[in-house]
Amino acid sequence: MSLRLLCNISSFLEIFILCATHSIDTHNIFISNGDSVILKCDVLPNSKSTWDKENPRANKTYKEVIPQADGKYINPKIPNKNRLEIVGNISKGDYNLQIQNVSSSDEGTYKCSQKVNGTIVREHHVTLQIEVKPKNVEVLHSENGFIDVEEGKFLNLTCSVQSGIPPETITWFNRSSPVKSGGPGNLTISFITQKNHHNNQFSCKVEADSLLIPIYKNITIDIKYKPYVKFIDSNPIIVTENNNLTLLCSSDGNPMVNEMQILNQVNNQVLTRCLQSTCSFTISKIKRKDAGIYICNAENTFGITETVVKVNITYPPSVTVTQHIGRLALQCNPDGNPPTYTFHLWKHRSKFGETIRKLNYSRHLNFPTSERNYHKNGVYICSVENGIEDINGLSVQSGQTIVQLTDKPIFVSQNSKTQYGRFGHYVDITVYVYSFPELTSVNVVRNDTCFVNKNNLVYIENSTLIDTLFNTEFRIIGTTIRLHRYNLTKDDFTFYQFNVTNKIGHAIHAVELTAADKPEKPNIKEVIPGIENLKVSWTSTFNGGKEQQFILEYKTVEDSKWNKVSPINETFDNCCHHVIENLVASTDYMVRIHATNELGDSKFTDIKRVKTVAVNTDQSGITSTIIGLILGIVVVVTVLTLSLFLYLKRGYFIKTKFPSQSSIQDDELQDEMAVENYIYQSQGNTLENRNQQVQSDKQRSANRQKTPLLQGSIESPYQNHFTANSLKNEASLAVENNLYHSQTSGNLLRRMHHCDKSSVNFCRNASRDNMLQNMPSHSNERTFKIAHEQYNGALHYVEVVVDPLDPTKEVRIHGTNDRTIYADIETGVVGVPLNEIDRDDDDTDEDDDDDFMYIDGIIDYTKKS
Repeated sequence: MSLRLLCNISSFLEIFILCATHSIDTHNIFISNGDSVILKCDVLPNSKSTWDKENPRANKTYKEVIPQADGKYINPKIPNKNRLEIVGNISKGDYNLQIQNVSSSDEGTYKCSQKVNGTIVREHHVTLQIEVKPKNVEVLHSENGFIDVEEGKFLNLTCSVQSGIPPETITWFNRSSPVKSGGPGNLTISFITQKNHHNNQFSCKVEADSLLIPIYKNITIDIKYKPYVKFIDSNPIIVTENNNLTLLCSSDGNPMVNEMQILNQVNNQVLTRCLQSTCSFTISKIKRKDAGIYICNAENTFGITETVVKVNITYPPSVTVTQHIGRLALQCNPDGNPPTYTFHLWKHRSKFGETIRKLNYSRHLNFPTSERNYHKNGVYICSVENGIEDINGLSVQSGQTIVQLTDKPIFVSQNSKTQYGRFGHYVDITVYVYSFPELTSVNVVRNDTCFVNKNNLVYIENSTLIDTLFNTEFRIIGTTIRLHRYNLTKDDFTFYQFNVTNKIGHAIHAVELTAADKPEKPNIKEVIPGIENLKVSWTSTFNGGKEQQFILEYKTVEDSKWNKVSPINETFDNCCHHVIENLVASTDYMVRIHATNELGDSKFTDIKRVKTVAVNTDQSGITSTIIGLILGIVVVVTVLTLSLFLYLKRGYFIKTKFPSQSSIQDDELQDEMAVENYIYQSQGNTLENRNQQVQSDKQRSANRQKTPLLQGSIESPYQNHFTANSLKNEASLAVENNLYHSQTSGNLLRRMHHCDKSSVNFCRNASRDNMLQNMPSHSNERTFKIAHEQYNGALHYVEVVVDPLDPTKEVRIHGTNDRTIYADIETGVVGVPLNEIDRDDDDTDEDDDDDFMYIDGIIDYTKKS
């Protein structure tokens, strides 16, 4: 059995009885039925005390006292004597009364008394009661745990309890927060209901010593209220123009909302209706006119509630510019939201959009009084921003106005004080004028002569002009005045004065006409193709009186884009040429040329079309050339050795005379071929004139034409070649056999390479630049005889016998008396054809003494068999 001892007021678990004279302490002890309890009494040591019990059922006016114990001894006459006992340390004064298995009969007030000399000096009262638990806890006026009440009403919440022993404590809680404590029996709280009380849970908590755990009674408040309505977005709603805006409205009512609306307050137009607790409406690409107040309302059985929201539309500024003519100023007027602006530089532009200048950052623009009205004319643009971008993502917005002030005529900067013309040609002397208001008169004066419109010499038309202001070039609408002159004479190259007038004033501009013009187009003479190049020759025409250059352009037939050669300066009149390198062999090309000077460009020449030469891959020609070169060297060495031998042994020398000029026509050479014998050399200077003539012919041929096949100096079988020794010997004449000599030169190799056996027709004209064909020697063969005059006056001749039909037969050269004076000559080398352009225009078909050569000292030679 458990033992419970109540002490002092707070715990009720332990009782201290202080025995003092006339000292009385009173305590209450509550005990559960069947439990044991110790009633504590402390007295003076070595003294005794007595326990008595007042019967609670006795008459209240008369208290029946029943002794329970005297010292250590229990009253044997009481019915519960077996359940009582004095416990404690007697020597220390502990006379505690223990009651076991407490029942209702044990309830009452127990008194512990200590007497000294028959006088009570200390008394302690303890009331013993059986505990009773509180019960029947409820909240008045509730049903099934709910209390229904309208919003804004006064509500009493009462918690009622059937009290127990000892009495209970009642506490009201709202959710977990204590509201009020009290009791026993009941506890009431009062308040005015609000929407936030809806569905709140209130709890009544009952606590007592007889309860191991508190008793709770919960109640939920059901507040009936009109709808609460709100817009989801903040108020005001800020949105940029041209964006979409969705108005979203929600409601909360008890009972639930049965209808909602969104309205525009400006015209009270219902935008949408919704049969639920949320409602939305979307405005696509909202405009500034849509700004204002919007209303959302909701309705249930208790009533209608509404709320409003302000829609603020932000937009970039629209900009206008106004003019204050009286004080010549401009004002920028932006209209945007928010109305906080940043002003950028003013821009002064032409009507064509070119920026002339930039001015200050300001709402106002004042023109300097020092500027002419013409300088102020144009388009003025004010640029502003307020931090809001437009539909294109641009934050800077602009407005503009056109300023056009009256002023006297202006000759714009496009005008030139000097203009150019050509003798015998017509010319337009042109000036450019801006005028506002319009021109009222125009006249042109030259040497006191006035040209007017009626004689069809002065033309006036509206046009776009070029002017320069503030170091900026721009376009402007103005007037072009042209003086048209025919067949210019020297008297026309003078000063012309243009006088123009409008309502404001007049202006004068003088023009000097000088002799010059754009160049005329050149003429292409010829285009000579090479393997990977083209040589273009052309002549210039009139250069306009100015230094000119030529622009050469070329392209393949398939290409669309022309290639340009860097400008070619004119180095001398009527003769120009250029070689276009790095081309593609066997390809068709187109060529054209135009001239240019500081006054402009000529027209293009007609297009010349030409094909580059194909690459010759015939290896047999190369092989033949090499073999011929080797054989030629052998022959030359042999002949030189023989000549030296004869000269030393016999003491002869050869003297050859040549006429000063030689003219051999290609047509004659088709029937006859002359071979000059230049192998011998003799003293004298008679070859000098002929050598100079040959060199002159070579120079003319080079200037006329350079083909890809003859890029170097053009040599002829009939040309004289001086050696260093022969030039030093004034007493000797140089006689040269070019058939042998030219085989040792580079020209022979090149010519052999480009003229093979298949080119017989092309090479048929063996002129001064051709090599001799292989010719056999028979009695019936064609013979060319060249007479020579011996030094002693005797006449001898040298003959060459060839067979043009059989090139395999050897060629024999005979001297006088049919003697062979040279070794056998190896033939088979084909010469290079002579281009017809190499022919001198002055050549004639008449025979010349140059067809013969005279040799002295050739006698008594034995003819070879």
